[in-house]
Amino acid sequence: MKPLDLGRLLDHWRKVYGETFELIETSDGAIRKAFQREAMALPPTKRGKDRSEGGRDAAI
Repeated sequence: MKPLDLGRLLDHWRKVYGETFELIETSDGAIRKAFQREAMALPPTKRGKDRSEGGRDAAI
């Protein structure tokens, strides 16, 4: 088998999804605040059994 070409696969799926979805850039400050909320499990994030989740929701 050939080695897996991750770059080619990433390019392919970016193109496929890019035809359906629009990428909205997020500022560094918004990302930082979102993941701080995730670390503290503040809404809209939540704490799961073994990890926190929802930082992307908070960034939106």
